[in-house]
Amino acid sequence: MIWNNRRFSSPQAAIIALPRNLQHSALAAFRQPPSPVKMPPVVQPTVPLIFSPKPEPGHVSLYGRFVALLLSLGCLTLLVLAALLTPDPSGLGTHMGLGLPACSWIRNYGIPCPTCGMTTSFSWFARGNFLASFYIQPMGAVLAILATVTFWAGLYIAATGRAAYQMLRYIPARYMIFPFFAFWLLAWCWKIFIHVHGIDGWR
Repeated sequence: MIWNNRRFSSPQAAIIALPRNLQHSALAAFRQPPSPVKMPPVVQPTVPLIFSPKPEPGHVSLYGRFVALLLSLGCLTLLVLAALLTPDPSGLGTHMGLGLPACSWIRNYGIPCPTCGMTTSFSWFARGNFLASFYIQPMGAVLAILATVTFWAGLYIAATGRAAYQMLRYIPARYMIFPFFAFWLLAWCWKIFIHVHGIDGWR
């Protein structure tokens, strides 16, 4: 070791050569272990949801699969029943084929209620006439589509046990609920329009 132009065999020898008033502090500094080097904390980058790995659906219990099967069969029954009904050419009143009474809104106010034409729309949809279904009652056509999707989704969950419905939690509720009711309101306005102007129904 070379210090102050002099060669020493070791750091201890260099410390002994120092004046006495400096030897103690130099020896303490020599014996003190070096302080660990502080590394900056690693900051994990925030990954947007659209770039996140694809979430895998969980598994459903046996009871959940049974419920999914019942829901699927319920939607299938609804679609089959709609296919067996004869759509009313006037665009509403098909539900009377099930023994239900006529809509009181038409009799009391002269306009259809928010659900008028739903059964007729379902019936046209189940028969494969999607254009008539949407024209008669757009919301009825949307509900028929949802019933079809629910049938296949319930059947898939019951058969595989995979909770495919969990994918819906990645869609904020406000993106589903508000558009749903807004579209229903517009569909009702459309039904009132075609009924008042005498262009309701499909032949």
